[in-house]
Amino acid sequence: MIRMTIFRWVNRGLFEEHKLIFCAMLTFKLFQLGRITTEEYNAAYFNFLLRAPFVVGAENPLEDWLPNKNWGLVMRLTELENFENFATNMEKDAPSRFKEWFNELSPEDVKLPLDWKRLHKLPFPKL
Repeated sequence: MIRMTIFRWVNRGLFEEHKLIFCAMLTFKLFQLGRITTEEYNAAYFNFLLRAPFVVGAENPLEDWLPNKNWGLVMRLTELENFENFATNMEKDAPSRFKEWFNELSPEDVKLPLDWKRLHKLPFPKL
């Protein structure tokens, strides 16, 4: 009960635009401590999600539908464990299916194409 009271006090003292940041920080901390889910916390995925690093100047083979900055993000994503083939799958294996997924109104609710469907069961890596 004390935890909820403290949460409410802190939340009352925040500006509206900062409440979501506070809740996200709290959620990720609980996730890191293993109190929210059984899914394993991966610091590299978390850093990628927060910082959104991208490769500058990477040639974009999908520029007709994918912005250059997004392709740069995909290129940086391939440096993470388990995502090594993501760019190749997007570019060569199923570009039209990825384009359909990209153009969805809420792609976070739709399964990714090819073998990436497995990420639907792993919400954190899917982010």
